[in-house]
Order: sequence, then C-alpha cells, then structure tokens
Amino acid sequence: MDEKSLKDRAIEKINSSANNRFEKIIGKYLIKRCREDPSVAEDVLKEDRTMEKCQQYIISKAYRQRKVAFSKGSCVIADDQTVFEWAEDYFHAVEGGDPDLENANKVNAAVKISTDASTPQPKKKRASNPEPKEKNSRTHKAKEQKPVKKDEKEDKWQMSLFDYFGQGGSNG
Repeated sequence: MDEKSLKDRAIEKINSSANNRFEKIIGKYLIKRCREDPSVAEDVLKEDRTMEKCQQYIISKAYRQRKVAFSKGSCVIADDQTVFEWAEDYFHAVEGGDPDLENANKVNAAVKISTDASTPQPKKKRASNPEPKEKNSRTHKAKEQKPVKKDEKEDKWQMSLFDYFGQGGSNG
C-alpha cells in the first residue's frame, strides 16, 4: 500500500467521523499530523479507534488532571498543544497500558448500550394517586418577623451621606 493512499484514507476517516466542533478541531490537527507522519495515519486507521473515543480519552485525561490539581487546592488548564498531544497519544496507545484509553472504551460502550433501539427500556412507574400529598403546614409557614426597633440615641448621631452633601436629612 503506498503512502499517499494511506494518508488519504486516514484523512477520509477523520473527516467522516468528526461529529461535533471539538472532534472537528482535533481532526484538523490530526489531518495535519497524518500529512507529516505516515505512522500517525496508520494509527488513525486502526479499526477500534474513533474520533468519538478520542474525545472521551481527552476528557478522561483532563478529568484525571483535574482530580490531582483539586486535591492540591489548585486548578488545571490544558493548552491546545497538550490536548492535541493527548489526541495523538490516543491513536498511538496500546490496549491495556493506559487507564484513560480503557475509560474511553467503557464510556463509549455505555453510550452504545443506552442508545440501542432494540433494547427495551424500563418503563417508569406512575404513582397510583396523582394528587399531591398535603404538605406539613409548620414547615411552609413563613416565620413571623419581629419589627426592628431603632435606638433613638444611636440614630441621632448617625450621619447620612445626604447630610454630608447638603441634601437634607432630619438628623440634626
């Protein structure tokens, strides 16, 4: 198989499987890398690798970094180049060696199971009595508020901004 057809097939796979903006941006980077390096094109053409799983892999990587950073009391920022490297790592990764790759596969399998139309979905049980239950009147009564009494002595010496600007006020 010649190198040009390998690159073309990899580019075609990326373009046809990029479904959202995130996948298209990652796909654009991967297309550039396929043109530069035939080994990237070979990895993109692996049957078990998809753009959707690639996105899940990147999210898993970011989530793992977030957990580490939050445990130290800081935040995490992943620059574009880091995310692009994670995308390329996904296609180069070997099964069983990367927990994020396994997470991407698990998440994707769960999505496929839940969206399969042939699988019957459990029906939600309806309540036998559709009327709402009476609410406890004690918990929903507004608490009576006591009027706030102003201290006459304190109010006499309290200065207002209006007094300061000569706009009047009744404080002496």
